Amino acid sequence: WLCYWRASPAPILWDIDGVDLTGWRMMGDGALYQVSASVPHELPFSEGANRGVDLYWGYELIPIVNSQGKPTGRTKLTLICQTILNNWLPNFIANMKIGDVLA
Repeated sequence: WLCYWRASPAPILWDIDGVDLTGWRMMGDGALYQVSASVPHELPFSEGANRGVDLYWGYELIPIVNSQGKPTGRTKLTLICQTILNNWLPNFIANMKIGDVLA
């Protein structure tokens, strides 16, 4: 799938947007994997946004089961990503905000 994304980390900061090629796979044990990476494109920037580039972005979602192997209704989530922000946000602010984004 080709998807457009736009993030608004805080009211005083510029938005960032991009276009990614993304896909996902459900495994037999119920685990879900989603991966994406930015693709070159000619789409115009959104008004008020800087263009970001996802070198890679991936989720792993694994259902948590109890000792009897039955689903608990909870999920373990792992995110791994590397995004080029094109100098739209100072590193010290990005480091302060990353916990909020991942929470």
